[in-house]
Amino acid sequence: MRRKEGNKEADILAAAIRIFARDGFHQAKILHIAEAADVSVGTVYLYFENKNHLLRKIFESLWDSLLTRSEALVNDPSLDPLQKIDGIVDVVFDSFSQNPSLGAVFQKDMHLVQRPEHPRFGDYLNRFMRLGEKILREGQSRGIFHPETDARVTVTFIFGGLRFSINQWTLNPVPENLELFRAGVKRLLRGGLSLV
Repeated sequence: MRRKEGNKEADILAAAIRIFARDGFHQAKILHIAEAADVSVGTVYLYFENKNHLLRKIFESLWDSLLTRSEALVNDPSLDPLQKIDGIVDVVFDSFSQNPSLGAVFQKDMHLVQRPEHPRFGDYLNRFMRLGEKILREGQSRGIFHPETDARVTVTFIFGGLRFSINQWTLNPVPENLELFRAGVKRLLRGGLSLV
């Protein structure tokens, strides 16, 4: 695919996020994405093959950011497991705090890229889940978390709760609501996991 100067690719991706959030992936039209990005339909096709390619690129960028930031937290020896759990919650909420439309796309359309023909997205999710499991096992080995807690089940439950919290916030995306969810999730996790 040919590359052009400027930020057209980023503008198209930002427009696609808004249109997918507003109309839903299946109802979204390339024409509307082009109009929202202030480019021609042909320009969209210079950068992206189709809507599926746009959606994959959105999720690639999101997962790359989530994983880079989360891995740095998990591997930081100066943080204890409780701080790492709080940090992961912050990484997730911060990823959407300035872009509720991205949160809506994340909640509604992630299943569209998690298909056998796109194994990369299953790998992203598995890597993220393994980071959570690593934190829980570290906390268990240090006597901070309940020893009988099943790491895989717990991380799956936490991830589902984070997704649902993001979804609820996108229905009324005011900063105060996001901070209520953020603080509530942290309290719930600390209270449910910690022995102290």
